[in-house]
Amino acid sequence: MADAAVPSEKGNLSRRPTGAKSEPPAALMCFSFQVEAVMQPVFFVMAILGCGDGSVDCTEARMVPARYETMAKCRADLANRIAANTDVPYPVIGADCRRMGAQMVKTERKPTKG
Repeated sequence: MADAAVPSEKGNLSRRPTGAKSEPPAALMCFSFQVEAVMQPVFFVMAILGCGDGSVDCTEARMVPARYETMAKCRADLANRIAANTDVPYPVIGADCRRMGAQMVKTERKPTKG
């Protein structure tokens, strides 16, 4: 009787005599790999920046407690938020809109041969 390579429970190949009547483990009977991810919306936040003279060496001073649906909506609110945050102890105050939220990519994974 000849030997044949068959997948083991760990996904490795092992030798088993051909003609053997044993069933493969239940985990090996279905090779369907699906990735299901909960998609969370992307949103934008604004950071108030404190900068040195000439708008150099900027540092995040605080985050604005608001979320924006789009980058355009965040940028439209920049002047208002800078005006509301003049208490930041830097010579120059700026703001920056940033993308936040989980970003997931769906990929299909194929079983590997070992």
